[in-house]
Formats: sequence, C-alpha cells, structure tokens
Amino acid sequence: MSKKKFKDDNIYKVRRVLVGLGFILIVFVLYKLIGGIILIFRPDDTNTVSADSSNRVVNNQEIEFYENPIQEVIYEKTKKIYKDTSKREDYYNKAVNLRSKAMGRADQQSKDEKVVYLTFDDGPSNKITPQILDVLKKYDVKATFFVIGELAEKNPEYIKRIHNEGHAIANHTYSHDYDYIYSGVDHMLDDINKLDELIEEIIGEEFVGKIFRFPGGSFGEKKEPYREALDELNYIYYDWNSVNGDAEGQKIAASKLVSRFNDTTGAYNTIIALMHDSNTKQTTVEALPTIIEGLQAKGYEFKTLGEV
Repeated sequence: MSKKKFKDDNIYKVRRVLVGLGFILIVFVLYKLIGGIILIFRPDDTNTVSADSSNRVVNNQEIEFYENPIQEVIYEKTKKIYKDTSKREDYYNKAVNLRSKAMGRADQQSKDEKVVYLTFDDGPSNKITPQILDVLKKYDVKATFFVIGELAEKNPEYIKRIHNEGHAIANHTYSHDYDYIYSGVDHMLDDINKLDELIEEIIGEEFVGKIFRFPGGSFGEKKEPYREALDELNYIYYDWNSVNGDAEGQKIAASKLVSRFNDTTGAYNTIIALMHDSNTKQTTVEALPTIIEGLQAKGYEFKTLGEV
C-alpha cells in the first residue's frame, strides 16, 4: 500500500469519527431541547407548585408560604431535584409544617406588638464580631449571638463583651460539625453541654441560657429525636423567618443584603432575623445600620431571645 493511499484512508476514518461524534452531539442537544419544551408546556393538574405568588399550590390546595428562608431554600431545591411531583409535594409540605415551637412562642408573645430579634450565627470572630457590637452599641440595640464553642475558646474577650453589653449568648454547638453532632443525639447533647460549660467559664458566672439553634435549622424528620431530646431538657430552639442573605454567597454587596432582608421580612409583627458574624461577613457590618434604621422607622422594638 502506498504512503498516499494509507494517508487518505486515515483521513477518511478520522472524518467518519468526527461526523459520528457530531451526529451524536446534535441528537443530544435536540433531546434536551425537546425535553425542556415538553416540561414547560406539559400540564400538571394534580401537583401544581406555583413559584410566582406568595402562596404555594400543591395538589390543587393553596398552602400559605411564610417566606421562611428554610422553607424557601427547600422549595427551590425541590424544583431542581425532585422530578417526581409526589416526592416534591411531600418534602415541601414537611418544610411548611415544621416551624419550631420556640418560633411560635415568640409569635405569641409579640402578637400585638412589632418586635425584632436580631441574631448572629457562627461567631465570635476577631474581625467582624467587634464591629457588629460597635454598631449595636451606637444604635442602643440588643441582639442574640449563637456562638460556636471552638471560636469562643479562641476569642473569649468577645464572649465577655457580648455578655457585658447586655446581649444574649446562645448555643450553636461547640464544634458546628454536622457529621459529628447529627451522628447521634448523645453527640449533639455532649457538644451543647461542652459549650455551655465553656461559656460559664468565660463569663465567670452561672450560664443558664438554654437557648439553642440547630446548625442548618431544626426542620426535618431526621432531627425529630434531637428536637425531642432538647424538649426534655427544657432547651428552647429557634429557627428564623428573615435573612439578610449573607450565607448565600461570598462578598455580597451590602445593598443586596439590605434588599434580601427587606424581601424576606414582609409585614411580620415578629421577626427573627438570621445574620452571621464570621470573619468573611464584612458586608454584613456595612448593611447593619441601614437594616436597623429601617426597622426603627417601621416601629419595631429590638429584643433578645433571652427576653422571650
């Protein structure tokens, strides 16, 4: 066989392979395109979930949507993850129905008054926590800090400052290690107790806060035994019904955090606002004065969860 013919044969084979790959790619694109069109226009009368209103419609029944960020996150996830609408419905309904008892207690206390509980998770940090405390002091506003034990050990001076300036210190577990604390009720309780003892040691007096926030929130069937254990020990656990969105990305502009806060607050008389004071949340500090001023203008009273 001549070199020219050998070369031509190889070129022909390569072309065939490329044509085949191109055909497969075209078929795949068309399949995705047609599938998307079908999903958009396919009627789904039995399990309709509307994302455009303040209510959600599931199984032709309108369900009140509280704009609780926990529920919002789960709702958005269900749209992406669960193609099976029955699974989507079941998962979403659990999110709607699982509001913590403590959230309800705060609602009841403030039924006829406008109260906001500013809460800060995942501190104390040596950079952001003191700045947040400065802002709160300037506006004479009290807040609740859900602290992590490992950070409290590193930054005990800010635990003391939180306490001395009249804010509430609350338990967010010692380790904040999901794998550990959710591998068994005993592990979580040990983690909580370890942090309680540490706080007591730092502030130099008895610590009987009994206020807790589950890392990731209290909802979900898997956390039912954990919730029951806390109830038996008279711990009060709090979720939230408003966020500034500082956990939804890195270096989010302060203006966006303010908008996110306003969007999730709505017209609630009782607001439990979730924010963070870890070292990456500089824009949370920058957004805080505007958030406080906006709440003051609407007539909200600021309290700590220790006052519930």
